[in-house]
Amino acid sequence: MPHTFMQEEAARLNITLPAQGEYAVGNVFLRPEEPHVFEQKAIFESIAQQNGLKVLGWRLVPVDNSILGPSAKSKEPSIQQPFVILDPVMYPTFDNKRFQRQLYLLRKQSTHAITLKNWFYICSLSNQNIVYKGQLSPIQVYDFFYDLQNYKYATHFALVHSRFSTNTFPSWDRAQPMRWAAHNGKSCAAEKKGKNSHSGMTPDGDTVCEGMSCLYCVLHTTTSEDR
Repeated sequence: MPHTFMQEEAARLNITLPAQGEYAVGNVFLRPEEPHVFEQKAIFESIAQQNGLKVLGWRLVPVDNSILGPSAKSKEPSIQQPFVILDPVMYPTFDNKRFQRQLYLLRKQSTHAITLKNWFYICSLSNQNIVYKGQLSPIQVYDFFYDLQNYKYATHFALVHSRFSTNTFPSWDRAQPMRWAAHNGKSCAAEKKGKNSHSGMTPDGDTVCEGMSCLYCVLHTTTSEDR
């Protein structure tokens, strides 16, 4: 996470970030029309609160959409970054394992509640890494995202990946990488895993506790890849 850069950008919004690692930054696709942006943010923040998290605010990611082709531009989302922390009232002492778990719950539950059909997609939501992607050619990524051109945007490790969509039409959410990994192949036995994820069973046949039901479906049966 480019901590110094995020600190300065948050300060422009009158947001004070805690120490590095104690906050998460997401890259989130929202439906661009203003009423939808407001509604989707409100749902996200409500789910965050239910999971012991607090959204400090949102940052609109600056982009140059003049370079987009007609197909990409027709489906261009509003790309925004929520700054998320553990609710200090509920958790006065920072617990990284709890934070990671609650972030995962927030990502899955908000995705199910708002849905990809409404253009909602979380590229990443983490206190460790951040994903910039879109319906772009490799050469467009750097020019599209002004953040990547900022000399203060510093990190010790970066991964760039490009893959042509061979069995599906390109879209913003299908772009690589997939939050934590970039890959060149399909997930094996997607149909079986999709059934398991719906039924609450692990691949080995173990039953997942009922309290985990809010996470399903883990894999989407409408696609061959876990996005």
